[in-house]
Amino acid sequence: SSFAKCVLSVHNSESVWETKQRNGFDFIRRTHHRGILLNAWAEVIVSAMLKIKPWEQCNTICDDLDNLLEMAGESKHYCAEGEEFYHWKYPDVANAVRRGEYKSGFAHFNEQKGKYRYTCNSAVLDLWKAKCRDGCYKYIEMRKHAILVGKASPKPTSKCNEGEELY
Repeated sequence: SSFAKCVLSVHNSESVWETKQRNGFDFIRRTHHRGILLNAWAEVIVSAMLKIKPWEQCNTICDDLDNLLEMAGESKHYCAEGEEFYHWKYPDVANAVRRGEYKSGFAHFNEQKGKYRYTCNSAVLDLWKAKCRDGCYKYIEMRKHAILVGKASPKPTSKCNEGEELY
């Protein structure tokens, strides 16, 4: 095989070996120098942080919904928007409603006073729709698969020129 021939030619010729060795060390110095690696990683981190920044504020708002709900006060009546929010915030309740255990999220809320928050406050619901339901969480959910699969270092698709097999 060509790889075996390459090994024999290097083994049998000191000048070929020295040239390969020198070229190898030069390559490592050029591509793996500490300063170069630090700069490359710094660029990767800065780039990633710039992509995260817009979602930090959004996530803060979504994570703080309980405080907003507390300030808005409890709803005394059913509303479609409140129901949608309640099902989004409490997926276990949404499943119970689908199974027929409760007539609605509002019925569940009335039975479980104090443990859950239900609102028909339009300001809170508008903020939730814009920032949480249609905003950050939707964005993150749409991209979760790509993040989890991780395509950062794909396997090689061809042999290298010395004839080594794919790993």
